[in-house]
Amino acid sequence: MELTTSAGRTPTVPGALVRRRPLGPEDVVQVHGVPVTSRVRTALDCLATLPVVEAGLLLDRCWRAGLVTPLRLAEVAEARRGRTGVAQLRLLAEGPLADQVWFPVERLAAVLRRAGVRGWVLHHLVTPGVLTPLAFPAERLAVLVAARLPEQRLRDREQCTSLELAGWSTLVLDWHVAALDPPRALLALGRARTAAGNRVGAGS
Repeated sequence: MELTTSAGRTPTVPGALVRRRPLGPEDVVQVHGVPVTSRVRTALDCLATLPVVEAGLLLDRCWRAGLVTPLRLAEVAEARRGRTGVAQLRLLAEGPLADQVWFPVERLAAVLRRAGVRGWVLHHLVTPGVLTPLAFPAERLAVLVAARLPEQRLRDREQCTSLELAGWSTLVLDWHVAALDPPRALLALGRARTAAGNRVGAGS
């Protein structure tokens, strides 16, 4: 069991891990008269301290529930600089862990299924070492979801360059478009598929 309390208090509870952290009014709610941390604050604290694989799964659930966005996670990591768990928060904010499909990509896949769009695959290996989260192999179109942090944006650009050198077209969607704006995502995908298909046809 873990207890979170403000820095000025020193409770001792046998068998419990006590964490002293700054708590704002928005961080505390009452449940049956007992003060507890809010759902968002509890989620953020768990994301910082759970084993990284469990934290990755929790983050996916938090995004689905609308509790935490990638931008919010990056902001919290910046605000908590120098404190325990910040490195893990930044890692989680950068994108999915290995072998995990990031929530916006999964949501985009669900949009494609509902719209009856075919011809796409998840986690497509274009060339050794170059993996794209969602791809239309027939059109040689790779779809990336834009990252939140500057370092990840640089990696996205490098991945786009590698894909284009391998003869693929690329489409980069903002994460909120991929996850939350189906009409806009479908419109962008339709245009990109047409352009990529024309490019493949011209090449053949």
